[in-house]
Amino acid sequence: MARIPQPRLVVAWEKHVGEHVADVKWSPEGNRLAVALANGLVSIYKRETGEALAFPEGHKFGAIAVSWAPDGTLLASAGEDAQIRVWDANTGQQIWQAKQASSWVETVAWSPTGEWLAASSGKNLRIYNREGSLLREYPQLPSTVTVLIWCRNSPHLLAGGYGGVGYFNPTREQNYAERFLPWEGGAIISMALSPTEKELAAGSQDGTIHFWYTDSGNDLQMAGYPLKMSALSWNSEGTLLAATGSSAVTVWNCVPPGPENTKPLVLERHEEPLVTVRFQNRGPLLASACQQGIIGLWYPGVARRVLSETKISEAVSITEWAQDDRHLLVGGTEGTLVMYQV
Repeated sequence: MARIPQPRLVVAWEKHVGEHVADVKWSPEGNRLAVALANGLVSIYKRETGEALAFPEGHKFGAIAVSWAPDGTLLASAGEDAQIRVWDANTGQQIWQAKQASSWVETVAWSPTGEWLAASSGKNLRIYNREGSLLREYPQLPSTVTVLIWCRNSPHLLAGGYGGVGYFNPTREQNYAERFLPWEGGAIISMALSPTEKELAAGSQDGTIHFWYTDSGNDLQMAGYPLKMSALSWNSEGTLLAATGSSAVTVWNCVPPGPENTKPLVLERHEEPLVTVRFQNRGPLLASACQQGIIGLWYPGVARRVLSETKISEAVSITEWAQDDRHLLVGGTEGTLVMYQV
């Protein structure tokens, strides 16, 4: 019998930044971490020491999201001041900014090539080039855009909201979605594209996972979750899909023929609603975190018990694995920022 790994979560450093941690993203090389706070500040932390590069400016209101350019030299941020801001990631100086159509910019995402920066604000979707010139401004979409994901195997940008997911292609001068995957349930609030990009999972406000086979457009849904589906995560092989939606972690087996007419693996430890689930980038471990502040590590399919756990003093708002799969950043709703080494 294969030996089950026994990882431990060891604190590498901890900081108290004083505000809700809204978003964190690892740099492409994996040794820096960008953090967006609810007070509008944006900072970059060194992975090993926790030393911070605080940007001299920030967003006038809350910062909502951050995204690294693939070469690691630029960082984009979105905020409640209706601005996209692009920063020099080495100095913290602002390079350019662009005002959006509505009061908030919900999402911002660099393309895998670094050619384009996509941003959404309300029903508006825009794409900029690296220098800040507006390349595409699509007519108002039918609903608010809540999630953006770039494909890696094609130039498409996936935009999710009420009603489904649109595929937009910035290489073509057209002002509409090239393809649309419809969904008639609640608003999409999370999305996860499988490593092969052949499956797309979307979590909705009504506690449902909608699942599409992207080649054919065929779809199915996994319903019955008591809470909104705040997070979804694929393992590196694209065979397992983890989900929130309750206080238990559910993991669906997506090996062909897929999850239809099957039951998920249910992993129970948390007593409060889950906030996030995250598989390692290449490894088998799954991190889960809840509103009680408990963070757990699991090996789905091998062990049903939690392998390791720890706790912070407040509700968790976000978790993110570094590229080395040995560092896990946890952010809290009251400003705790903890770097764990596994």
